Amino acid sequence: MGAVACFFESPWNRVSPALTEHARGLLLAAAGYSLRALGRVAEAVEPMRANLEMCVEQKEWLNASLGAENLSGLKLALGEVAAAVEHAQACMTYAERTDDAFRRMVGRATLAHALHQAAIGPRRRRFLRTPSRGRPPASLPIR
Repeated sequence: MGAVACFFESPWNRVSPALTEHARGLLLAAAGYSLRALGRVAEAVEPMRANLEMCVEQKEWLNASLGAENLSGLKLALGEVAAAVEHAQACMTYAERTDDAFRRMVGRATLAHALHQAAIGPRRRRFLRTPSRGRPPASLPIR
């Protein structure tokens, strides 16, 4: 964490402008992931959110999907289930914009997990069974 912190002007929310946009995004993602791993869950929110915004602005849909997935899990850990569902829906939306079948499957699983935590069963099953962009589902249907 000490090495990552050196690149921040303000801890976990403002990365040095001397770095490239891509490097700033990587550092935000690394900081958020590391903070969460260290149990500093509340502190991890801001760098993860900032990284997600950067990915969306740059239309990096695979990384945006991954960032939204991480934020959904983080929000679940904080007990913010409604926010977790919103991020999980974003994860699935961004995943659908990629050609990565695994990422689309993970997007659906992330949403199903968040909806399960929110106790929204029928809606969860509908998202899992709907084929993405005319393709067969990436996983077996839930019955």
